[in-house]
Amino acid sequence: MLKVAVAFQGHHKGHRDALAATVKKLGGTPVEAKAIADYAKALNAGALKDQAGVVGLAIKLELGPPTPIWASSRPSKTRPWPRSPAASPPTRPCTGPP
Repeated sequence: MLKVAVAFQGHHKGHRDALAATVKKLGGTPVEAKAIADYAKALNAGALKDQAGVVGLAIKLELGPPTPIWASSRPSKTRPWPRSPAASPPTRPCTGPP
């Protein structure tokens, strides 16, 4: 179990690093990472007592990732949908959350 968890953690760190590098490449400043203690408190890690609790937390995190700000906000004439060459346009009318 620990081996799989550490592998997933490595994947997430790789994604984080790739996103930060892209933000820097585009001239931005990536946000600073929170302290481990802040994450532990936010996730109530002290309540994890066994592997079932860890797996339950992992499932919760995978099924409910944070929504990017552009996915929850409506575009306007002064703030259109963000685009990148690889981005595809929204597939539904921009009328708010589904």
